[in-house]
Amino acid sequence: MVQKHNARHLIDSQDWSLDDINRLWHLTRCLRDGETLPDLDDCLKRKTVILWFNAPSTRTRLTLHQAVVEMGGVPLYVGMEDFHDPKIEDLADLARAMALSASAICLRLLPTKNIPYGQGEAVLRRIAEEAEKLARVPVISLSHDRCHPCQGLYEMLTIQNALKRNELAGTRILFTWVRGQKARPWSSTQDSLLIATRLGMRVTLCHPPEFGLDPEIIDRCQRNATNSGGSFDHTDDFSRAFHGQEVVYARHWANQEQQVCGRYNNWYCDQTCLGKALFLHPMPLARGDEVSAEVADGSQSLLQELLHNKYYLQKALLAMVAGCWSRGGDVS
Repeated sequence: MVQKHNARHLIDSQDWSLDDINRLWHLTRCLRDGETLPDLDDCLKRKTVILWFNAPSTRTRLTLHQAVVEMGGVPLYVGMEDFHDPKIEDLADLARAMALSASAICLRLLPTKNIPYGQGEAVLRRIAEEAEKLARVPVISLSHDRCHPCQGLYEMLTIQNALKRNELAGTRILFTWVRGQKARPWSSTQDSLLIATRLGMRVTLCHPPEFGLDPEIIDRCQRNATNSGGSFDHTDDFSRAFHGQEVVYARHWANQEQQVCGRYNNWYCDQTCLGKALFLHPMPLARGDEVSAEVADGSQSLLQELLHNKYYLQKALLAMVAGCWSRGGDVS
């Protein structure tokens, strides 16, 4: 039985209790399994959902648009050219305009020259505060400078399904930096680390010294691991980090100032590195650059499952925070 959840906004995955996250995962599985859920098809009837992106998106935009339409809602896409410039418009005015125009506000707010790293999350939380005061409209992050909460949530659900485990405590997972030609933001990796350490997983983070992540996020992960009974280890030994892992998350990341570093060409995930572990990547993925095609498209890859779960989780999330389930709908 899924009871009414307590959270409204989702800025990072730690905004939600583990009970609420488990309710979200349960509803996601119900949707994916094709269960008949009363009133779900009309959950967003005559409701508008703002999809506002200040950076390109393909998979997230497609799956969210589909989810909104299938529940009877109207997706209102706003592009990069329309995004808020804090030098021109007060943030509270923007938040009020959005709150009066929609039943949910979904935002991708990656760092720009106007919103440097460290300010994106603050902007989203300010918008959420104003939207809550005016119309109790939920705000969902579709990735900002520090976190990508939906990404971390459907990755962990995908791992649960693949390993056929309801609990991931004790599961060994490696998050490793790999070489790449394009700087990818920290947000996806950081939120996945946050939720993995909350679940009591045995987490290893591997990267060259100059490609570390946000120190505050790393501190939160360490506290999470302590509180959950899991572990959180760091290493820069790429060749040994794969030993004994059940899941490998291999991805290139860098901040805006970092350039491609040629001396790390051996930081590349192929089948020899992967061994028997499952493979995970938030995508988009550069085959032959970050990882081999054999790894990305092989039987141990979770990429297709991840895409399916992405759609169903986002649909479940909207139903819970903006649709009829926010009024106490139950799933038995």
